[in-house]
Amino acid sequence: MSKKDDKKLIVNMISESEFTVQGHGVHTAYKEITDALRKRKDIDIEVNTDRPADIIHIQTMGLYSFRHLIKKGGKKVVSAHIVPDSFIGSIKGAKYWKPLGKTWLKFFYKKADLVLACSGMVADELINDMNVPKTKVLYNTINMSRYKHTAAEKKSARKKLGLKDDDFVVMGNGQVQPRKRLDILIKAAKEMPDVKFFWVGGIPFKNLGADYNAMQKYDKKCAE
Repeated sequence: MSKKDDKKLIVNMISESEFTVQGHGVHTAYKEITDALRKRKDIDIEVNTDRPADIIHIQTMGLYSFRHLIKKGGKKVVSAHIVPDSFIGSIKGAKYWKPLGKTWLKFFYKKADLVLACSGMVADELINDMNVPKTKVLYNTINMSRYKHTAAEKKSARKKLGLKDDDFVVMGNGQVQPRKRLDILIKAAKEMPDVKFFWVGGIPFKNLGADYNAMQKYDKKCAE
């Protein structure tokens, strides 16, 4: 193999979540794929740099990311974690500025050489509703080895949470926001007192979150 053939592919991962809010799924997905690519010997990973790269893989849709999207050099790949309906029930006042958000997302995605949709449903919306033809599906990855635990570790965790070995546990995970339907989990918990319910997640965007005050009340109910 020649030195030219042996050259590593340089991938610059762009994510504004590195220096803004991190407690959400987009940041988790970005970290997962970045960590997975770091393990490959044929790829050299950069994060939020101006170094020339073969591929610039963009995860967020802000102005910082846009600067890298229109920058000369390298193929531009954008992960589509967000579609217009993602704003509804997530961010305050989204129903009023959703049309503007859709215009921006469509403009942003169409600038890419390739858009990676996180699900078939997202891909369908991008292709058929937003007219973004250069779209492929790439499901978000999860390093399952991080979630493997021994029987002793599970028993210890249950003890810390005040759970018996035979308690049936239901767990929800995600941001505390209307579209995640934490209210359904609370209702189920009231109707099934013999089952232990837990919710893992918070309100990372604070006052910008949809129905922030109501969601705080749900938070308190879960803590009771």
